[in-house]
Amino acid sequence: MTEISCDQISQRLVDFVEGELDPEKSAEVKAHLEKCDFCQALLETYLKTIFILKRVNQVEPPPEMVIRLRKYLWSKLNL
Repeated sequence: MTEISCDQISQRLVDFVEGELDPEKSAEVKAHLEKCDFCQALLETYLKTIFILKRVNQVEPPPEMVIRLRKYLWSKLNL
């Protein structure tokens, strides 16, 4: 099994949590997490963030705000 870097872990973390990695890559991530306190903390932070975001009430913005935001974004894209 190939040793992967912390940078590679951070890039694969979302897919790892979602169960979207193939078995080999998932095993690499697990092996790295067992040894790396930094990446364990990164995983824990990511999981807590997901937990919090799932519990936040989503509020629809007012239609006029959506229109103004779209106009603003288009003006920035069409420099």
